[in-house]
Amino acid sequence: MVHTIKLTSGDTLLVNILSEEADILTVCNPLQIQIVNNPYNGPGIMSVLWIPLDFATDNVIDIRQNHVMAITAATEDLEKFYHSSIQNFFKSARNERVNSLMKETNEELRELEKEHKKELLLLSANTETMH
Repeated sequence: MVHTIKLTSGDTLLVNILSEEADILTVCNPLQIQIVNNPYNGPGIMSVLWIPLDFATDNVIDIRQNHVMAITAATEDLEKFYHSSIQNFFKSARNERVNSLMKETNEELRELEKEHKKELLLLSANTETMH
């Protein structure tokens, strides 16, 4: 279940709460939400990374309870928004990893190609044709 958390810093988060102890709240994949004003559509919300996270895996964060002002269950619309945002962050991170791997692979292939060209040139230079 997704929850909305208001922190003493003023940040509003959408999170999955994993555990709640007297002094620590453990959450997964926290996203900060901000209210934005679109001149055409009126107010809306936008999700941003609360802290730099690695979306290769789930991100588990401990928040001190004394930094939490309020916790409430997210509305159905906010829960859908949260899941959609998380999927987009994971998809974007996966695409970045794939692009990075492709770039590294292409660079390695170019290096191998250069090495083999040198070998082929050396081989062709060392062959003599006899008639």
